[in-house]
Amino acid sequence: MDIPKRGLGVEETAKVIGIGRTKVYDEINSGRLKAHKVGRRTIIFVEDIQAYRMALPEKEIAADQEAAG
Repeated sequence: MDIPKRGLGVEETAKVIGIGRTKVYDEINSGRLKAHKVGRRTIIFVEDIQAYRMALPEKEIAADQEAAG
C-alpha cells in the first residue's frame, strides 16, 4: 500500500523551501512555520509548508528597476 508522504523532516523542508536548516528552525521558533515532534524528530506537514510559503511577502521591485526592465 502506497501512502503519500504528508510530512517532511527539517532537512527536506529546507530543500523544498530553498532555505537552510538553521533558518527552518528559526521560522519554527518564531511561530511562522508550524512543526510537530515525533520522538526526537521534527516533522513539518506539507500543508504547513504550503501555508508558510503563501504567507511570505512578495518582493517589491524598486521603481528604477521597474522602469529599466
